[in-house]
Amino acid sequence: MPLQHVSLPRRCVLLLGAEKEGIPVDLLQEVDRLVEIPQLGITRSLNVHVSGALLLWEYTRQHAQLSE
Repeated sequence: MPLQHVSLPRRCVLLLGAEKEGIPVDLLQEVDRLVEIPQLGITRSLNVHVSGALLLWEYTRQHAQLSE
């Protein structure tokens, strides 16, 4: 599911794979949902630390209790 359409639960585990190998199949079979970070252009992947940072930002955006 694309990141912009995912509602991240307050309690969750973020599982990131290795740069080239990804996430092992046995672990993929255990996850509740897969999140895709949409991209433009011909590159089909981001560095794992960039992907993690984007997901943490989205989690914070969804769950931050900011007072205005």
